[in-house]
Parts: sequence; structure tokens; C-alpha cells
Amino acid sequence: EEFQGMNQVQLMFHIVDKNARPPLDGLEDGLKQLIVDCWNLDPRLRPSFKESIVRLRRLKEPLDYQHVHVMDVKPRPSDSN
Repeated sequence: EEFQGMNQVQLMFHIVDKNARPPLDGLEDGLKQLIVDCWNLDPRLRPSFKESIVRLRRLKEPLDYQHVHVMDVKPRPSDSN
């Protein structure tokens, strides 16, 4: 809502000169961190496109516990001979 009512020039001014960014409330932590990393003022510290894709894929494929199988391991008989 902070940017509503602004035209393109005003919005660009706020982004470039005032380092304005939209709020990231409600986003998953990993996605928030990727966005913040992409906004880094030093371009050398921003993730590459390839790294961004890898991170997005990791976010897309959360561990599905329903498909994780735990082996039924039975205790070994004690060696009391």
C-alpha cells in the first residue's frame, strides 16, 4: 500500500534514491532471504541467476515426510554366551 497512487517515475525515485522496498510480510523465510539478497546494493553480493534458480527450486520442493520411509530395524539379540 505504501506505493499505491505513485506513477512510474515516483516509484523509480523511491526505489533508487530512497532504497524503498515493499514489505515481505507473509513470505516464507527462504524466499524472503533470496529477495533481500537480490536487493543487495553491492551487485557483486547478489546471487547469480543460476544460484537464484537453485534456491527457488529448493523452496519449491520441501521435504515430503509422507514419502520418507523409516526402516523397521529390530534389535539384535544380545551376545550373552
